[in-house]
Amino acid sequence: MKPLVLAFWPAGFVASMVGLVASDHSNTVEGAIVLEQASFCDFFVVQAEQKFVFLVDEDRWPIVVSSGSRVSGDLMTKGKQIVSVDRRVRLNVRVRGWESDWTRVQARFADECDPNTMANAVRAVVEGD
Repeated sequence: MKPLVLAFWPAGFVASMVGLVASDHSNTVEGAIVLEQASFCDFFVVQAEQKFVFLVDEDRWPIVVSSGSRVSGDLMTKGKQIVSVDRRVRLNVRVRGWESDWTRVQARFADECDPNTMANAVRAVVEGD
């Protein structure tokens, strides 16, 4: 039995090293949620790499998104991404862009999460505008 284990150990080791080298973690960025308003808005902001990243929770799980939570994934590519929240939950998000100026970030967040703006957007979709 011992020779059999010794024969397969090197192959397993080589396969695991190839897997580590071949996996693409180069786009993975980690940051913290700095703005969120889960009660009625799926838009939230993560601070990562000296930028503020604008994200939309595609899964609409308000309980997952909370200030201070750690988010990791491809946050620097626009479009649909799968991120990890606190290394416990995978979440489908849409990266909408990023900004480095805090004042502009706050203004964009206020605009995205303004109930009047959201109501007007829903009304426009329903009425076909």
